[in-house]
Amino acid sequence: LDTDFSGQTSVGLLTNLTATRINPLGAEWRPDLLIGTNWALSSEFYQPLDFRGRWFVAPFVDIRRRLDGYWEDGQRLAELETRLGLVGFDLGYQATKYGEFRLGYGRGRASVSTASGELPVDAADQQEVEGIDLGAIRFSATTDRLDSATFPRRGHRSRVEAFIARESLGSDVEYDRWQVRLSKVWSFGRNTFLGGLEGGWSPGRELPPYAEFLVGGFLSLSGFAQGELRGQSFGVARLGYYRQAFGSLFLGGYLEGGNVWQTTDEAGFDNLLGTATIFIGRDSRLGPVYVAYGHSEDGNGSVYLVFGRTF
Repeated sequence: LDTDFSGQTSVGLLTNLTATRINPLGAEWRPDLLIGTNWALSSEFYQPLDFRGRWFVAPFVDIRRRLDGYWEDGQRLAELETRLGLVGFDLGYQATKYGEFRLGYGRGRASVSTASGELPVDAADQQEVEGIDLGAIRFSATTDRLDSATFPRRGHRSRVEAFIARESLGSDVEYDRWQVRLSKVWSFGRNTFLGGLEGGWSPGRELPPYAEFLVGGFLSLSGFAQGELRGQSFGVARLGYYRQAFGSLFLGGYLEGGNVWQTTDEAGFDNLLGTATIFIGRDSRLGPVYVAYGHSEDGNGSVYLVFGRTF
C-alpha cells in the first residue's frame, strides 16, 4: 500500500513460488503474480550450467500493466495505461553470492493508451502508441552487500541496467536505455547514515513513451507526486540519516537533489530540484511501514503512508 492522501494510491499483492533442486545441477523455477493497481505475471527458469553454479541460462516471460499519471505544471491531467510483454533468455554469471551479471535477448510488444482524463493534443501524439514490436539486447550487473532489504545498517549495493533495442533484432523503434543505482550505508551505534546516486539516460536516441524515466514519490524526490516528473534522462543524489529509537522503530530523514530532462544538454547543476523528507518507520513481520512528509523547494509537499515492500 502506497498513498500520499491526495488521490495517489497504489495497492498491490504479490505472490510467488520458488521450486528448487529441479535437476542435479540445481535448477530453479519461479513464477510471480502481482495483482492490484498494477498487475504483472512473470516466470523465470534458472538453469546452472555446471555443478559450481557460476554460469547459468535463464529463459523468462514477463507480462505487465501499469498506470502512471500524466502531469503538466503540477496538475494531473490524465492517467496513462502502459502494457508491456517480453519473452527471451539471459546468459549469466554468478560472482559468488553477492553479485550477478546477465546478458540476454528479448522480444515482445508495448502499447500506451489514455485510461482516464484527457491529454493535450500535442502530448497525445507523443504519448499514445499501439502495438509496438520490441527486440532488444538486455544487460544487467548487480552487487549487493547490504545487511537488510528494509532498514540496512551497513553495506553497499550497485546495479547497472541496459535495454538496447534495434530494428535488426525485431524492434520497431531503436533506442538505448541505461540506468544506474548506487547506495552506501554505514552506522555508528544506533545511528545510520546513507548516500545514494541514481541516474538514467538514452545516448543518441529518443526514448519511446513506455520507456521514459518517471521520478517523484517517496524515496524519489519526495514532495512531488508519484511519477510527476517525466523525461528522457534523470539524475538524483540522496543523503539520509535514521536512528533506531527503540525495538524496530526508526526515526530519520533525507535530502535529495535532482531532476528529469528532455535532452542531455539540459542536464546541469543550475536546474536541480531540492527536496527534504522526514519519516517514522517500523520493520514489521509483514514488511516495512513508513509515515513520512516530503517537501520540495518550490513549495510542493506530500504526506506518505507506505506499507510493505515495493515491487
